[in-house]
Amino acid sequence: MFCNVYPGAAGPESQIAERIATVIFEPVDAEATKALDRARRVFADLEKGRIDRALFSRDANAYFSEQAVSDFASSLAPLGAPAEFVQLRQGLRGG
Repeated sequence: MFCNVYPGAAGPESQIAERIATVIFEPVDAEATKALDRARRVFADLEKGRIDRALFSRDANAYFSEQAVSDFASSLAPLGAPAEFVQLRQGLRGG
């Protein structure tokens, strides 16, 4: 969600207002919350060079070879913990 309370402002006050608006106006969706928590766990696991293969399809598990998981760990771990972890958008597949 983007809410620019102060048009043209890009300073800290605009960032604070945007975060407050996100908290106030964002609907609570239990399924979305569970999915976001699962995404956080997957990300944290990848930082540590691990993956819970039960969460992924056969194709996704084929993508996440031991080398790929190691590459994710070596590139993500040095960055430290994310400042925030939010869903920006959602798309539904047809079919």
